[in-house]
Amino acid sequence: MAEDKNQGLNYGIVKGVSWMALFTYTTQALSWVVTIFVARVLSPRDYGLMGLATIFIGYADMLADLGLGQAIIQKKEIIKEEISSVFWFSMGIGIIIALGCLPLSFLTAYVMHEPKVIPIVQVIGFVFLFSSMRIVPSSLLKRKLDFKNAAICESIGTVFSLVVVITAALLGAGVWALVFSQISRAIVSAMAYFFMSRWLPQFTFNFANAKAFLNFGIPLTLGRTLSYIQAKSGTFFAGRAWMSATLGLYSLAKELAQIPTDRITPLINNVCFPAFSKLQDDIKGIGLLYLRASKITSLLVVPICLGGACLGDLLIPVMLGAKWEPMIFIFQLFCISEIANGLNAINGFIHPAAGYPKRNLFYQAICVLAMPISFALVVPYGLNAIAYPALVTGTVLSLGWIFYTLYTFKIRIADYAGHLKSAIISCAVMALWILLFRLVSADHFTKLQILIIATVTASMVYGACVWFFEREFILKVMSMVRGRAE
Repeated sequence: MAEDKNQGLNYGIVKGVSWMALFTYTTQALSWVVTIFVARVLSPRDYGLMGLATIFIGYADMLADLGLGQAIIQKKEIIKEEISSVFWFSMGIGIIIALGCLPLSFLTAYVMHEPKVIPIVQVIGFVFLFSSMRIVPSSLLKRKLDFKNAAICESIGTVFSLVVVITAALLGAGVWALVFSQISRAIVSAMAYFFMSRWLPQFTFNFANAKAFLNFGIPLTLGRTLSYIQAKSGTFFAGRAWMSATLGLYSLAKELAQIPTDRITPLINNVCFPAFSKLQDDIKGIGLLYLRASKITSLLVVPICLGGACLGDLLIPVMLGAKWEPMIFIFQLFCISEIANGLNAINGFIHPAAGYPKRNLFYQAICVLAMPISFALVVPYGLNAIAYPALVTGTVLSLGWIFYTLYTFKIRIADYAGHLKSAIISCAVMALWILLFRLVSADHFTKLQILIIATVTASMVYGACVWFFEREFILKVMSMVRGRAE
């Protein structure tokens, strides 16, 4: 019976990943194209202002959730009255935070020495109203493993925001193009989640019902708070020490390098968290799922990060233009650091899904001590130095958290390494191919031609290697996607 349950769960997971991958990769391809286009229209100062404006308000966005979404997914049984109470409670928090953005805008301007961020912060506050609205309906879809409709909702919001940012950028809106894009995405995705979930709140509220979910969510929120502090510490110290244009170079370099982990790992984690929650009493089942998720993450994330590092000196000037060339070096270093960060992402979900949300606090407490200190030490040395904390300190912390997770869930290091072996070897062959091709073709092609040919051929080399090592795994996944799993 347990085996049949796990088989059915694995089938649901694979189907979920497949649907989310289809929509995510499609919209992400559009996002990459739009990001490159908009970056050519806007200036580094526009991105710098956006980075300054969101340094504090970004935490408010995270605080608005209070871990309630994951609490809904993780709870074994829920009733309608509880969910309605959670909805109205989250809406109240969203309204408070939106109003709080008014004084927060002046604090941001004072701390970061940039008065132009005041109206930006105040307008972005509207995002929290709609972010709070979507918490319950989106969590209900994921709880049911209905990742197809969840992916559709996210895709609708993303596509609409891309249209908005392109239109606003072409009309000369500057940094406001980025602001309007965020607001439109929040509004449209919230509306889509309500439609797809077929859920509406009851006009009832009992704080005791919401409190049961808060008991789980607050430790998660505290961990996210620490995570946010260490993640934004680089922007904070750089924003106070550098001009907005220089900060814009740093912000976009980091944003581009984090695309695989920001887009692909959430796709996997959004599917795995509900699955981990359903297996929370089965340590062996959690371990097997963790290994499979780690394999998929490594196969998808590592080649993109390594490819960005190998081709960054061509990618930036060809795609973005000469004004962004100063960020080439830090972009390449960020790409390398994102390999460990991407593999580490799933560890932030497995512990709370298994019923231990407080474990993340331990890890984040260490990070919040180490990372800000590292950034504070390197900022005086300029733009090229700011990637080293992520590359050195961040990698060491990520590896430590991975090993702790393996130990906690009784997963052998040899098994973990075995699941990453295919990605590591395939990426090494891919990187060697890129190096050899660039050495041979340097005097025969333009930068654009080298970038296109290297990207296409490297993808083919990597795909061939993965097929050689993981043919059985790929065929099994394809079989399950087609609905013929045994």
